Amino acid sequence: MDSSIQPPAQTKPPVKVMTYDERVAKMTKFADCEYQLTLAKKTVRRLVTQAKKETTLADKLRYDDARKRAEQVLRKLRQNIFDLEDKFTAP
Repeated sequence: MDSSIQPPAQTKPPVKVMTYDERVAKMTKFADCEYQLTLAKKTVRRLVTQAKKETTLADKLRYDDARKRAEQVLRKLRQNIFDLEDKFTAP
């Protein structure tokens, strides 16, 4: 047997982050928009904290990637907040 062949390193799956469309799908009124915005902010903070706690570089990078995706969702929510408000308050 060839001892130089090693099994592939077990990689952990990427950290799950809600997408913009998933957050919008949970909204039924304008108060939900503000709530989802608050949850998105908390998600970013949680991912920053978790990345600091991780000990391996691979895990730190996983959480850093997730933080970047969460920040994109947060940015898009902020950019579209008035459109979302119109969507839920329009007659």
